[in-house]
Amino acid sequence: MQSVELIIEAFDLLSRTASRYGRCGRKVFEVNQEPIMSAMRLIECLPLADAEEVLVGPLEAWLEHPPEFDPEGWALPLFGEF
Repeated sequence: MQSVELIIEAFDLLSRTASRYGRCGRKVFEVNQEPIMSAMRLIECLPLADAEEVLVGPLEAWLEHPPEFDPEGWALPLFGEF
């Protein structure tokens, strides 16, 4: 059940990150939810013991380095720093 706990923790972290961006938070959540959703789909398809073995490592890695969203920085690679 560690994988389920890690999924809940990942959604919580993603929700807190998204809430910092107010109205743009929905986009933050949508863009970064795919690894968590993939983990949930694997739990549905695999026996629980196999899911634990497959998912715990990647979920822990995602939690160590969750994606950051920088809407103000999107143009920097195109236009350089202002």
